[in-house]
Amino acid sequence: QYRGIRLIYGRATGFDTYGRDGFPRGGRVIQLEENNETFTTWIRLQDGEKVQY
Repeated sequence: QYRGIRLIYGRATGFDTYGRDGFPRGGRVIQLEENNETFTTWIRLQDGEKVQY
């Protein structure tokens, strides 16, 4: 958290982008909870695996 803002980093997406060779591509999903000030987040990898931290 920085100055009241939660910082959530994504994932190396696409091809020909930054990241180590062989690093699995994916995207961060941020699910906002309706009528609530909370959220759930995870990374979905290219192969469909769901990774939660």
